[in-house]
Amino acid sequence: MNRLFVIDSCQMCYQVKQYLKGSNVPYEEINLFHVSHAAKELKNKVGEVVTPVLFTRDDIYVGDRIFTATEKIKVIGVHSTGKNKQGNTMHLTSGSKLTGDHVVNKHDKGRN
Repeated sequence: MNRLFVIDSCQMCYQVKQYLKGSNVPYEEINLFHVSHAAKELKNKVGEVVTPVLFTRDDIYVGDRIFTATEKIKVIGVHSTGKNKQGNTMHLTSGSKLTGDHVVNKHDKGRN
């Protein structure tokens, strides 16, 4: 089962949930504010605590990269993939790169 990590009042989390529902992609929602171990799991597997994150059977999609997933979790428009320090596949879109253990894209400049 796909697992979607979200938090309350997160606009992108809401948009991703609507996208996945509209694409008939099944998922279990895991809210970091309500599931005590969720943040630790994200830190261990992604390298940081960030939302939204979609775990599929084989891959991890972070942030707006989730929009590249389809009903069968095929990747559309992804230009490359990389592995983080934990060995998980991270999908990269144009203008992004894998640095250390997380994905940085051109829109992340100045973000902590």
